[in-house]
Amino acid sequence: MANEIYGKYTSGKNLDAYVFKKANDQVFDQADGGDTFEVWADGSVLNYDIPLTDQGDGFYTVDFPAVITTAADYRVVIKLRVGANAAVGDTGLFQGEIHWDGTAEITIGTLDTTIEDDVIGGGGDNLESISDQLDTVIAGTVSPINVYGEGE
Repeated sequence: MANEIYGKYTSGKNLDAYVFKKANDQVFDQADGGDTFEVWADGSVLNYDIPLTDQGDGFYTVDFPAVITTAADYRVVIKLRVGANAAVGDTGLFQGEIHWDGTAEITIGTLDTTIEDDVIGGGGDNLESISDQLDTVIAGTVSPINVYGEGE
C-alpha cells in the first residue's frame, strides 16, 4: 500500500507530516535512516518533517515510512510549512492515527479480509458475523482525519 498519509488543502502549498509513536509520543527521526524515534527537540525539526506531494487539486500524499518496521499505533500530524523549510512554528492542519503492522497499514478493509464469516453467527444464529458488520462499516463514510482549518 502507498500514500497512507494524506490530506486535502489549497493546491501549491508545502505540507509536512510528522509521525509520533502513540505509546510514548516520541517523534520519528527520518534523517537517521532507520526506525528511530526520539523525544521532540525544537532544534531537530528538520530531521522530523516528511514532505507531502500535491497530486493535483490540493490532494497531498506521502507514503508511511517503510523503515518503520515496528508494529504499533502511530499519530500523524500534517502542518503547513510557512517558510522555505520546516519550522517549529508551522501551522497544524490535520491529525490522525495509523495502525501499522510493521509493513502496511491495518484498516477495516484489511481486517475484513482476515476474519472468517463463521466466527460469529454460524449455523443460522441471529447474530451477524464480524465480517458482515465490518462490511457495513466499510460501506459507510469514515473520516480518519480531524480537520483544524480549511484551505486558504
